[in-house]
Amino acid sequence: MVRQGFIMLYRELVDWEWYTDLNACKLFFHCLLKVNDRAKRS
Repeated sequence: MVRQGFIMLYRELVDWEWYTDLNACKLFFHCLLKVNDRAKRS
C-alpha cells in the first residue's frame, strides 16, 4: 500500500489541553494518519 498525501493541522493545536500528554497526543495523531477517506472495494 502506497502512503501518500497529507493532513493539515492548525497551529492552535498546541493550545489543546492534551497536547502535553504524550500518549494522548500520539493516539490522536495516529488516528488522524490512519483514517480512511476513500471507499474500499467490497
